[in-house]
Amino acid sequence: MSQSELQAGPGTPGWRSRVAPLLDHGPAQALICDDGQAGRVPRVVLGTRGRSGLAGFLPGSVARHLLACLPCDAMTIRPPA
Repeated sequence: MSQSELQAGPGTPGWRSRVAPLLDHGPAQALICDDGQAGRVPRVVLGTRGRSGLAGFLPGSVARHLLACLPCDAMTIRPPA
């Protein structure tokens, strides 16, 4: 994904969402790893909890595990401070 595509968003001419939800039932961590390793998802966006201090710079244990196991692109997003 190019920098201009990352900066584009709603209201930008030609913008359209490329998000397609994938719904499943079971342990989330295992399902996300399985879907990534099977090639069913091109990228994964993970939410993380906001922390203060040094912990704020490191992903949590679930996000860290997923970032390690996923062969596809993955991005973590933190809530605003």
